[in-house]
Amino acid sequence: MTAHCIATMAGNPDPYSFEARLRVSNETYRKYRIEGRGNTNPDPDDSPYGRLYNKYVVQNPRPLPNPHTLRFFDNQSWSPQYYLLDSDTNGSKTSAGERKAELIAYFGEQRYAFQRILGVGGNGLAAHYRDRGPSNTDDPGRDFVVKIALDGWQCAELDHEREIKGSAHCIQAIDPQDIGKPPAGPYLPVPEHYDSSADEESSGNDSSNSREVRRRHQIPKRKSRSALYWRRKRRRKEARDKEINKMTREQYKQAGRKDYIIMEYGHNGSLANLINNLIECEPNDIRLARVPNRVLWGFWLCLVRACIAMEYPPRKFHPMRKGPVAAKAKASGMFRELRRLGIILDSDKQAEMEAKREAFEGDFVENIPNPSGDPSLEWKKERRQNLVHRDLDPQNIFISGFELDPPALKYWQDTQKDPAARAYLQYTGKRPDRLKQEHELIPRLKVGFDKALGILAGRLRTCRLHKARKEKLISDSMYYICNRISNKVGEIPPEIFGMEWEKVPVGEGPDGDYLANSRTCGYLSNKTNIWSIGLSMWELIVKRRGPVPPTPQPPYDIRGQNPPRNQQGQIDFDAIFQNPQYADFKVSYCALLLDPDEHGYDWVDKALRETVFKCMYHKPDDRPTLEELLKEAEEKVQEEFPEETDAFIRKWIDHWFHSAPPPPPESPDSPDSPDSPDSPDLPEPPEPSPNPPSSPESPSPPKFSSPMSNFSLSSPFLSSYGSPSLGDSPLSPQLPPVPSPGKFSPVKESIAGKSALEVSEMISKAALSSASNPIVQRMRGLFRSTFPNGWTRIPNIGGEVSLRCGLFAIADSLRHQLGLNPTINGISYNLNSLPTPDDLLGIYRQLRATGDLDPFFTAEELAEDGNFSVDVLSLILSEWGKTVNMDLSLGYYLRAIGYFPTMSPYNNPRIIWIYNDNAQGALGTFTAEGNPVYNHYEGIKGKDPRP
Repeated sequence: MTAHCIATMAGNPDPYSFEARLRVSNETYRKYRIEGRGNTNPDPDDSPYGRLYNKYVVQNPRPLPNPHTLRFFDNQSWSPQYYLLDSDTNGSKTSAGERKAELIAYFGEQRYAFQRILGVGGNGLAAHYRDRGPSNTDDPGRDFVVKIALDGWQCAELDHEREIKGSAHCIQAIDPQDIGKPPAGPYLPVPEHYDSSADEESSGNDSSNSREVRRRHQIPKRKSRSALYWRRKRRRKEARDKEINKMTREQYKQAGRKDYIIMEYGHNGSLANLINNLIECEPNDIRLARVPNRVLWGFWLCLVRACIAMEYPPRKFHPMRKGPVAAKAKASGMFRELRRLGIILDSDKQAEMEAKREAFEGDFVENIPNPSGDPSLEWKKERRQNLVHRDLDPQNIFISGFELDPPALKYWQDTQKDPAARAYLQYTGKRPDRLKQEHELIPRLKVGFDKALGILAGRLRTCRLHKARKEKLISDSMYYICNRISNKVGEIPPEIFGMEWEKVPVGEGPDGDYLANSRTCGYLSNKTNIWSIGLSMWELIVKRRGPVPPTPQPPYDIRGQNPPRNQQGQIDFDAIFQNPQYADFKVSYCALLLDPDEHGYDWVDKALRETVFKCMYHKPDDRPTLEELLKEAEEKVQEEFPEETDAFIRKWIDHWFHSAPPPPPESPDSPDSPDSPDSPDLPEPPEPSPNPPSSPESPSPPKFSSPMSNFSLSSPFLSSYGSPSLGDSPLSPQLPPVPSPGKFSPVKESIAGKSALEVSEMISKAALSSASNPIVQRMRGLFRSTFPNGWTRIPNIGGEVSLRCGLFAIADSLRHQLGLNPTINGISYNLNSLPTPDDLLGIYRQLRATGDLDPFFTAEELAEDGNFSVDVLSLILSEWGKTVNMDLSLGYYLRAIGYFPTMSPYNNPRIIWIYNDNAQGALGTFTAEGNPVYNHYEGIKGKDPRP
């Protein structure tokens, strides 16, 4: 019997009612607030909701509003070591594997090369693709990201991302036509099941004014309307109703519609990647381990502008958003009508306006409307869109490129000798609406969106307004309950978890106005975005996730004013929030940065620390405004800081991104000259690679020709957790003292010559010290995406046949993981047969006969009667792949250790996985009797999906 039936029979509130949902969500966030645990997204259709409903609604309901002292915090101590930040996603689901297969099938053309799954969130999947461009043109193509929902092809929420089109600091959508796909057809989204009390949804476009409406389209006065007018009006209405009925039929909505969004690809990864690298790869120079203040302020300006984009989208507010009138008139054939109306266009002026607009290339910087403060233009601010990002954290903040003028670009191209490196150079031209040097030294941040962008209409609604809208499905207060949806744990804003929710007078029911008038409960606005970017900047500085449970910080400037304390002698935050005497005490969640007992972050500009502290205030009204943040950030990015010269900033950027070149030669008296005593030594630019990795479009190497010369562990499919231009293979920082290779250089022979087991042991040792090792994470994700429904081993008898279990494992894995009709990088293959263990042995003998393996392996490793190493097995697999023109690479699961790659000459190979039982790791190289112990290999096959 369902919870709904139980509640009805017992006379308790309906589980879907306002009261039941309020009580359950209050208990959920009470646990989060006090203990830091609990399911923060209770859904009435899930079993956890039923348990909470029975316990806190049926059996032991708390009084609402709560007349007692509210439990806000237990004043627990916070241990930062438990909050190391990593770049993991929320994990994968079975549906993710199914959606990946559907996505590859839909884009499975030769033009589109699937690269990898970038991440799986709670409701969506993002995949990296490479568009090779039309085959009959010289178009080089480009990289892009495709995002789809996990629960089907239809998803109206994806359309919100198009509302910030043209914003310089938001990841931009790409029209399907630009990559050769058909445009999306019309779609009527299903109405929301709650009432927002908004008069209408805004499209984000400019509204037409009366001067733009053509005279013949103006509505005639009622008294002059003829019978013909009414007949035409009625026919139009009937035709419109017929079309609406057709679109709302379920079979029409589902027939062939595919909702997805194509976004630009950021080669430099996310802010979470940078934080992870700062944690894992701390250099000897402490200044390189810290983010310079100039970079922090540059990033902060980007985040503030992204918040402005959600409040005042440039496509609606930027002064250059509209094209010249002449261009529109020409496109619509209205020149004659303009002349008839007496409108004469100055062709020179129109051409000048068009040239200015083209200089922006649809990339508009975000600013507050009416910066001059003209009272007659204040109405523009009232058109704000109030878009709130519900998942704004380092994983959704991406590091884009630079903005370079021609001299800087030429110097960059002269420095990057490798053509492949130039191809990944991320830059745009200078834009006329930027600050001086806004993105010349410091790359631009862009905010991405993963289902979480929502339109929230005007906040201050009244009970009277609600009662006037009886025809709506659910009234006002239910709107706030339905939007009480959490971000990731540790990222939840006070508007969601605040204890003020326990003061809601449940007796008023859903028509009450407490929530509508509250300035904290559900007060989702641009102040929520400000709280999120403050937390993201805190995580970048502290290199930790947000504390759980939330850790309130006292207003340190009032310590001498005798704030209330509890029985343990700690500051009583419950009393501060309840007693009107302390109404001016502004409590923040910004730990450590302003704590007078903590000096580990004194190197950060105090003004920035104070700003972050203010952005994380509990009450939204206490947080700074967008105007205040923008004004401060624009001033601070122009400020100079001690020991942070242009040369040092270039060195820091080059170290962490492998993108920015050394500074161009300057005069000896220049303060930023490399010869200046105050300027640090700059690294030499990397030498061009003698053997750059082959691109997917390059022809396969000749059969059995010098196979080791092209093999590398630094292929882009392994680089920096899905971000090629973050630099070298993640192995290099973990394998001292091997010198770090250049961005596109192969790994040195001292690495390539090591056995894969030795390499995996070094990686596993690093992984023991940090669970967020990027290679371990990357390979784990690749393995799970290959086997979304689980996997099982394929036993073989290879160990009984001259220790050839590795050859049996490859043959078995090829049969189950590849098959006769695979699709690799968008290319479909039809094979007549797959290799047997004897076929693979023949390939090995040909490799051995050439002598190319001798410099890299000992005679014992190459002995045919010994156990093949994974390095040798990888070469055998790659050589067989060449015979059928496939880019294949070997990956292996080392039992109890993890998932590891092997050497590969390809940029984007198809990985074939095998299993290694790691017997030597468990039993040693020899038994007690002196007999040798060998690792055993087995093939891997995926499990079928559950029915």
